[in-house]
Amino acid sequence: MIAKSRKGRERLPSFIISGMSVEDIPGVLEIENVSFPTPWSESAFRYELQENPYASLFVAKTRDQSSVLAFACVWIVDQEMKINNIAVHPEYRTRGVGTRFLKFLLEYAASQGCREVTLLGQTVNAYGRDLTPATDLGDLFALVNDVDGIARIRFTTSNPYNLTPKLIRAMRDVPKVCEYFHLPLQSGSNRVLERMNRGYTRERYLELVAEIRNAVPTMAFSTDLIVGFPGETEGDFEETLAMVERVGYDNVFVFRYSRRPGTPAAAMAEQVPEDVKARRNTALLDVATRVGTERSRRLAGQTVEVLVDGTSKKDAGELSGRTRCNRVVNFDGQGSVALGDLTRIRITEALPHSLRGTLASQPEEAACLSK
Repeated sequence: MIAKSRKGRERLPSFIISGMSVEDIPGVLEIENVSFPTPWSESAFRYELQENPYASLFVAKTRDQSSVLAFACVWIVDQEMKINNIAVHPEYRTRGVGTRFLKFLLEYAASQGCREVTLLGQTVNAYGRDLTPATDLGDLFALVNDVDGIARIRFTTSNPYNLTPKLIRAMRDVPKVCEYFHLPLQSGSNRVLERMNRGYTRERYLELVAEIRNAVPTMAFSTDLIVGFPGETEGDFEETLAMVERVGYDNVFVFRYSRRPGTPAAAMAEQVPEDVKARRNTALLDVATRVGTERSRRLAGQTVEVLVDGTSKKDAGELSGRTRCNRVVNFDGQGSVALGDLTRIRITEALPHSLRGTLASQPEEAACLSK
């Protein structure tokens, strides 16, 4: 069902439109009661969907069907086969979704109350190179920035190999792009990165982080890290720990390497024992949690912009939202703030996985505010 209101409280994920199966579109059109803005007709929509068969739009709804967050797939399958991933046959590699159709989907989401869009793709920063005419993610940022009603733009996941100076400038210059960048590292060891076929070194990764922070000093970083990849030594693992300290991630997603039959990594010698993986996983999480908490504490006493997207998990009487740098903030809305609102919150306490705050009494400049 399509959202009509912004007054909801509890989050409830819900599927809106997906072009993954064109045959299902008549049912989707009937169930969702999609209205087509000029110049879009139902026939034009069906045509564009057939031309962009992998386009999809997901909207996170509240229990009363309010919509605030949208997720649009712009690129589905990685172009490069990574050593530790399941192999992808060339005929299943997809092309980017056309910008015209993406804009339609996002205009539709905005018309239903969505305030933030996340552009999704396994290598999202490679978007547009296969389209005619060719485009890129920076150009897509500018297009989404012009969609009325959308207040924030996020994107994930990027590969350091495809990060360009133009994209970094776009992150700096496009007002609605948030100061939060998920940049997978996978390992802090050059030896392991080479075995993973990642296409970059730790030195190049650090250069990119420096370039991004030079352009956007308030940028918050998150990353993915794998422990126990075949051949990973204690020295390799220590290099990963050192990278977490050096970069200063706000959030780290840690995964134990899992052997997948049929992948090159599964056949590699020097498979790491499960007990070693478990120990390294715990040690890495400990360091990542400490570093992330230290970065959270820097926001204490500052006023930040928060997009209200639900109620607090621990107190249904409080509201919850996220800063532009993707920190969860819980606060008392005092009956003056509604779902979907952008509001300024003064941070009073930094907890390990969230922030607490109060409504700011007056506007002031601070971290994570709009550009």
